[in-house]
Amino acid sequence: MTYDLWFALRRLRLRPLHTAVIVLTLGLGIGAALAVFAVVDALLLRPLPFPNADRLVRITQEIPAAGFPELNVSGLVYRRVRSDVRSLSAVAAYDVRDANLVRSEETRRLSVAQVSASLFDVLQLRPRLGRPFTAAEDMPDGARVLLISDRLWRSTYNADPGVVGAVAMLEGEPFTIIGVMPPTMAFPSRDIAAWEPVRVDPAAIDPFQNRYTMVGRLGDGVSIDQAHGDITATIRAVGREYPGPHPGSALDPAGYLAHVRPLAQAVVGDAQPVVLLLLGGVLMLLLLTCANVANLQLAGVMLRGEELAVRGALGATRARIV
Repeated sequence: MTYDLWFALRRLRLRPLHTAVIVLTLGLGIGAALAVFAVVDALLLRPLPFPNADRLVRITQEIPAAGFPELNVSGLVYRRVRSDVRSLSAVAAYDVRDANLVRSEETRRLSVAQVSASLFDVLQLRPRLGRPFTAAEDMPDGARVLLISDRLWRSTYNADPGVVGAVAMLEGEPFTIIGVMPPTMAFPSRDIAAWEPVRVDPAAIDPFQNRYTMVGRLGDGVSIDQAHGDITATIRAVGREYPGPHPGSALDPAGYLAHVRPLAQAVVGDAQPVVLLLLGGVLMLLLLTCANVANLQLAGVMLRGEELAVRGALGATRARIV
């Protein structure tokens, strides 16, 4: 084996152009395959970084007719689901907005998630520094508080542990930073730099102001189908209580359905077919790369016909030559 390895290395050194073409071909093929597989691993294979992530679901509502996109829910529907649906052990609402973080030396545009205080019970996740929101802070007259991401903490606040209690100016309003989330916190997307209380008004009864998405944790032994039925019943009860302008039609809220799917699937969304297609394409590229390298090697063997004949004449077996 040592002799064969030494001989192979000597052959490669004697043919530098041939060797460079093989190394470059294999490098491009393997590099492309690894890059795409890293994307597939992050999106499709790796579980979400939350405890028992398979029990997490994303909840919206949909019109039972073809051609209509899924809809967000109103604050009223969220409150009813939170109080009436027992198939969820915890449920939270969220929305996303853009805001300017103004500091003396710079202004940064951030994606800020507005989340209910119950989100941290749903995800079973706590800040690495500080504390989560309280129920009082999640009320319309609650204190202006903020949780920041690990990325923002490091890039803007130099990973200062004393950041808890500091004041951040968002859109000209002072927010007290009460904590820093761990690096694994990427909800509802990886672009989120900070979280603030969503402050769903308990007195609001407008069932048509659909601005929230819900995320819930299924109760023990509860299936998605069970949760779907319970949430649909609640959505329709609200629709019957507050009928829309088109009663009896497909747009009647009394006929809406819940749209419940695993959170991991919702995070990937419509990108899954594209990612799988890309993976298939890069695997084909890797096969073509291997075929090209094999052809180069076979061409080299054909040029060595006389050498191999001499080896055979000197007693080398067929297996040894191969």
